Amino acid sequence: MSEKKIIRKIRPFTREWEALANDVARSRCPPIYPCQHCARPVADGYCCGYCGTDNPGSAKDWDV
Repeated sequence: MSEKKIIRKIRPFTREWEALANDVARSRCPPIYPCQHCARPVADGYCCGYCGTDNPGSAKDWDV
């Protein structure tokens, strides 16, 4: 007979929940790396949302 896996329920919007949500989001988006101009996070292939540069570098530059 196989044992049922007991899944522990967590409270939404706690630190643990937010960390898991972050993992889900990051697994579905392009690599995120520091902008070469302002060092804020930017998704590969996008303009920097902070300094506005259209050439923030590449994830390849950071081995992401």
